[in-house]
Amino acid sequence: MKRVNWNIMLFLGAVLISGLSGCAVPPVGQDGQELLPIRNIAVLPTEISVEDERTMSDETVKDLEAGRAVLDDLLAAFFMDSSTVRVFSKDAVQGGETGSQLHLARDRARKLNCDAVLVTTLHRYQQREGGALAVERPASVAFDFRLLAVDAGQVLCSESFDETQQTLFENLFKFSRAAGRGFQWIPVEKLAQEGLQDILGRCPYLVPGPESAQ
Repeated sequence: MKRVNWNIMLFLGAVLISGLSGCAVPPVGQDGQELLPIRNIAVLPTEISVEDERTMSDETVKDLEAGRAVLDDLLAAFFMDSSTVRVFSKDAVQGGETGSQLHLARDRARKLNCDAVLVTTLHRYQQREGGALAVERPASVAFDFRLLAVDAGQVLCSESFDETQQTLFENLFKFSRAAGRGFQWIPVEKLAQEGLQDILGRCPYLVPGPESAQ
């Protein structure tokens, strides 16, 4: 009678169970939280906050319009290599709909056959006054995003970025960030790029890519 090598049998059994359970376990984020099976995401054009629209100066409106264009370009570059994220231009989603911002975003994404929609809102965009070594006014930008599941309306991710560049002596806790900037005053475009990459990078549906949520 042949002897059974139980160590080998146990090993093969563990591999089999692991393979079967791996097919059934849904994808999870870095924090271990279960992710919804999002197949494709619509990225809508950046919107400007209208909370203080009546009190905005013409110069502020002009700055925000410039910032909107910059954020749209940054979003397009961020998702350029993604096969499941579709970045839409302003012309592609214009329409005569009425309703809340988030309701319209979900409705537009549904019409575009997307499972989720990324809504970015710009609140402040202020260019630096001065050069890299000395400024009269530093760059300042504030924006946020929300990633919504189209059918459920659930907020999958939401993050915000709000920074006015400071000197190292004003904020010693940001030494590494200041060093990364060469201890220089950066333009608002660079500040917006850093902020966007930072907050998008915290969403497991977006980085390393929505493919990981399938």
